[in-house]
Amino acid sequence: DEPRGLRFLEVIDRNSQYMATMVRDLLQLSSIESGAIPMNIRPVPASVVTHCGMELCRRAAEAKKLEFREDLQGEDFFIAADVEYLRRVMRNLLENPCRYAPEGSSIIVSAKAEPDSGVASFRVADSGPGIPPELRVRVFERFFRVEKHRGGQISTGLGLAICKHIIERHGGRIFVEEGNGCVMCFTIPLV
Repeated sequence: DEPRGLRFLEVIDRNSQYMATMVRDLLQLSSIESGAIPMNIRPVPASVVTHCGMELCRRAAEAKKLEFREDLQGEDFFIAADVEYLRRVMRNLLENPCRYAPEGSSIIVSAKAEPDSGVASFRVADSGPGIPPELRVRVFERFFRVEKHRGGQISTGLGLAICKHIIERHGGRIFVEEGNGCVMCFTIPLV
């Protein structure tokens, strides 16, 4: 019958889109890991990184009535970064709270220069369900998905692994900070 056939087509379409996303993410991760794609690291204002991430995710945030709040501590400052790669990191770190933060809540994007250590610290904080402490180290592994531990949306489990390799290629580190909700942090060298 026709409704049953349409359901099968929807399942086939959804699975083929998932597989295409998986292949794209694997190719991207492989290229980043191997250094096959050179990075164009140059001085970039920290505000450019925070703004571009928020712009890329604005529609998803508005759909859930989420508010982006920027906290650029002190004067704007420069980091040594490839803007396109950091845009991918910020988009990924903001897409997750857009999925899991409670409707009507805030997502706080902050950046702070730490001259004594020579890095800038970036944070994306939300009041969503957070990541259980025992899983915080594992979220950056390939194919690891917190969703399967708490139910929820399907992902390839590669987004945070890609972020990790991008940040490491910049000479920084990425981690989950303890606290309420979910607080994702990364560091990038200052110029």
